[in-house]
Amino acid sequence: MVKSASELTAGRKRMALLPAGCKTLRTNFWTPIAVVENVYILPGIPSMVRSMLTANEEHFTGVFIFRAIVKTLQMEGDIAAQLSAVQDAHPDVAIGSYVNLTKDETGVRDTSFSTRITVEGRDETEIKEVSDEIARLFDGKCEFPADES
Repeated sequence: MVKSASELTAGRKRMALLPAGCKTLRTNFWTPIAVVENVYILPGIPSMVRSMLTANEEHFTGVFIFRAIVKTLQMEGDIAAQLSAVQDAHPDVAIGSYVNLTKDETGVRDTSFSTRITVEGRDETEIKEVSDEIARLFDGKCEFPADES
């Protein structure tokens, strides 16, 4: 039985462990951000993560990556060869394809599309051109997710 919130139990000791050799970044909470090479270890509470990242934003800079999503009714296996050709023609763009397994809030499979194709890269114009090309090839629809920062 815990006698006080500050009693040092085996469970609390285990939760306080940090990886050997890690660096730590200060936060406004009782726990730091642990850093091992380019991996940042964060708690699982979204509001804490948001606050911790905001307080340490100078550590999280980089090149902005643009993203487009193309949804098509065509099956992933049927478009693989053509999609590979598009990828080969645009080496500075990352293209991924994913079978649609999403379900709506009632658990019914979403049949509005069969395959989700992602197009990512640093050049916004190229991302739009490549995603438009993919949409034309596979009779798909382009989406450009808003920047959520």
